[in-house]
This record gives sequence, C-alpha cells and structure tokens, in this order.
Amino acid sequence: MSDFLSHVRELDGSTRTLANALVGEWEVMVGGGPELFVLTASAGGGQRTANAITSAPVTEAQTASITVSGQSVEGPALYALTLDEVAEALEHLRSGQLPAERWIVL
Repeated sequence: MSDFLSHVRELDGSTRTLANALVGEWEVMVGGGPELFVLTASAGGGQRTANAITSAPVTEAQTASITVSGQSVEGPALYALTLDEVAEALEHLRSGQLPAERWIVL
C-alpha cells in the first residue's frame, strides 16, 4: 500500500491526475493533487461503492476546488481530502472497517 500512496503523492492535478490500485477487496481510484484529492472505491464487481469524506468540519453548501487534468473543478468540500486523509482512508479499506463518519457507502 505504501507504493500506492507514493503514486498518490505524485499526483499534481495537471500531468498526473489519477492513481488506482486494488486494496483488499476494493478497487480504489484517487484523483486530484497536489493538495486535495478525491477517493472512490468499489467492490463486489461494482455492487458496492464507497466515497471517503473529510474529517474537517464542512457544511453541505461548502465547495472545494480540486484540479484534475489541469482543470480546476468545484465540488462538495465533503469529498476533498488531504494526503493524510487519503492515507487514513486506504488503511480503512485495507482493514475492511469503514467508519461511518469518514465514508459514504452506496
């Protein structure tokens, strides 16, 4: 998993904008960089999807700017993660324990 996290660290929002890997049973995609990221995971052949959410206090109306493919995109701040939060989310996926306060599971 540390190899995957090193790939995430290389995301710059412009030339490197997406990293993916298998973490436990989860297919994980992380996009964005270099400061904010979005992490989505799916399992069961796409039957389950989970989105990591920030631990920062945010309101539903707050947005964050995440750069993907050189384009700045405004999205819900709830999904904007720091690198440390991405590392924590990857550990959750590895352990199979997705705390409700850090994940939205569809």
